[in-house]
Amino acid sequence: MHSEQDPKISELNTPGMTPVAAILPAAGQGRRMGANQNKLFLTINDSSVLEETLRKLISHPQICHIYLVHAQEDQGFLNSLSSLPDLTLVLGGQRRQDSVAAALAQIQTDRLVEKVIVHDAARPLCSTTLISRVIRALEHYQAVIPVIPLKDTIRQINGDQVRLINRQNYVATQTPQGFHLSPYWQATLQSQREDWEVTDDASLLEKTGIPLHLIPGEETNLKITTPLDLEFARFLSNHSLNNQTRQIS
Repeated sequence: MHSEQDPKISELNTPGMTPVAAILPAAGQGRRMGANQNKLFLTINDSSVLEETLRKLISHPQICHIYLVHAQEDQGFLNSLSSLPDLTLVLGGQRRQDSVAAALAQIQTDRLVEKVIVHDAARPLCSTTLISRVIRALEHYQAVIPVIPLKDTIRQINGDQVRLINRQNYVATQTPQGFHLSPYWQATLQSQREDWEVTDDASLLEKTGIPLHLIPGEETNLKITTPLDLEFARFLSNHSLNNQTRQIS
């Protein structure tokens, strides 16, 4: 556990290098993957999906601590990660928003940071550049989310009625999503009192009237949900590694 005198945090106490905590929800079931284990433990380049995602966050210079939220049944696998520096394991809840709330409560107790990012553990291909852009935008906005435009034709189905939707008015949201801790925590407490049901983290602040700042996401920052997603992620990761090898040689 960090204290206020932690060296990594001290290094960040300079203009433009604000320390940020990262919440990594990893307590989901991943039923659409159809595997007999947590999809986050499936491999990409000899490492698990979870380890690949963790590596991106641990290596970022402004992320001072990671709160990994897990399911009780995954505790055995995660014990091997407990020795990693700057990592706290948090037991998750029934819903994603419950799991994130548990991590936020721990962050409130630790009092290390004033800003947080929340990132899907199943997005191992997120670039360091995107993480940096989210953190940088938090210097000016209280809630920041990356988005990408929709490419397919979109239709709305309402019973027997089908209506064409202008896709220019819609975007797909990604993570990491960034927030100022204080309003995020207050929105979380309000959601618990009023029993809100949300599908992403930014929706909590949006429901309290805090505007969202949108930044461009990355098409390669896919969320691994199905077996095809996993194969595509392996392809993209291998392609990236091959390019790095050619550049080094």
